[in-house]
Amino acid sequence: MRKILPVLLTLLCFCVSVHAQLRLKNARFQSWETLVFRIPADSAASVLSDGMVDPEWYLSRQPVTVFRTDNLPTETLPIGHYLFFSLVNNNLVYEYFNQTAVQVRPVNNNHRVQLELRDSTGAPISDARVWVNGHESPYQPALAAFQVNGRHPDNALVKIAVPGDTSFVRLTAMQIENNHGWSPWWNRLKSSRAGKLIRWPGKKIERLFTRNYYGWPYRKAPRKPKGYMVFNKALYKTGDTVKFKAYVLDKHNRRLKRSLAVRLSYQLNGRNITLQLASLKASFAGSYTHEFVLGDSLPSDLNYRIGLWTGIDKEVLNGSFRIEDYLNDEVASHSLRASSDKFYRGDSMVFTLTAKDAAGLPVMDGR
Repeated sequence: MRKILPVLLTLLCFCVSVHAQLRLKNARFQSWETLVFRIPADSAASVLSDGMVDPEWYLSRQPVTVFRTDNLPTETLPIGHYLFFSLVNNNLVYEYFNQTAVQVRPVNNNHRVQLELRDSTGAPISDARVWVNGHESPYQPALAAFQVNGRHPDNALVKIAVPGDTSFVRLTAMQIENNHGWSPWWNRLKSSRAGKLIRWPGKKIERLFTRNYYGWPYRKAPRKPKGYMVFNKALYKTGDTVKFKAYVLDKHNRRLKRSLAVRLSYQLNGRNITLQLASLKASFAGSYTHEFVLGDSLPSDLNYRIGLWTGIDKEVLNGSFRIEDYLNDEVASHSLRASSDKFYRGDSMVFTLTAKDAAGLPVMDGR
């Protein structure tokens, strides 16, 4: 045993000092760490419009933080503009990231693109300044949105500035589809008197050889007005103020301008109850806004319907909401999310907890 022991020790030491060859398919082609640099708003605009000019200038500076490439907790960064640098396949790559509390919602009505701005709580923002490709867009109080001027705003760079927060977004063709080209022009021509006169002979001939569900000879299905209606909340209680905004197009896809009656209807004990609320005038072509307070006479735990009417029996648009007796500080739903599926020794563990009240709004003062 005394002779064998030294030999065994030698073999063990030899085995520890030798490493197996790493297979190429299992090799890592991306850096383990990502460098994060904070940049001012004007530099961010230059990067978005012209691209990166001198990346080595940033690499000679001290980064504000370093993240693991497999775990980028971007929610921990304060509001601002950042550049992420990492190595991929021996190439230096960068990524622009904008941390902002402003939510941008593009609205396309096939006439002009509008931008609705909201803060982190969902409240609308009206004191911001908006530039589209360097041209400032005015705020329209009637629309509660910023109107984007120009005939071709696709792929436009939008700069949004509010006190303490500047952000950049880029309009894509998907967000403003059908806003340019032949489609809207042809739709407007078809709806005009001249277009109907030009298309009349061809439509008569087409009807002679066309059969559809509505029978023979050809009878076209009646067209109805269309649009959308949004509320400030999905759930209300007695005493709350209901605010809604509606955008209405007539059957010819033209923005409605006439006055509309607002009616509130609901079912109680098998009876349909309808209340006349107000008569609305269009604040802007096609746009209607209204608000009212829910009185004590309206029962709870019921669904209510808001209808916009042009006459006694012609409803052009409707929306619905619900009244319930809920508590403002009651947490109706919550979720816990980790920044990564797995952690290693020395990693920072970041968890995000979100909670919503009974009305579906974020709980702001939770602890």
